[in-house]
Amino acid sequence: MDDGKKYYFLIFSSARKYPQSFQLPKTSLTPAISNQSSQLYMAPIVVDTAGNITTYPAVYLWNQDISVDANGGATIQKTSNLTPAWNDFSIPPVPKPIQIPR
Repeated sequence: MDDGKKYYFLIFSSARKYPQSFQLPKTSLTPAISNQSSQLYMAPIVVDTAGNITTYPAVYLWNQDISVDANGGATIQKTSNLTPAWNDFSIPPVPKPIQIPR
């Protein structure tokens, strides 16, 4: 809480296009609409002291397909994320922003 405001973060999974997106192998459980890999996104929500709610667009969590070893070496792994994990993770430095054409 800051200046009486409360901050919330909505985490959700989506199969929308993202950097390094890929197709999953089809299985008997693959939805008919898509076999696109899923990734996690975060959308901030702020509630002020008067109860006014302000929402912000979701952002792609850039580090979720990067595995970091004990020496700090980073490797990109093709993973499909459906559930956030609330553990301590080693996160490499933030890369340059990637512009995705609309």
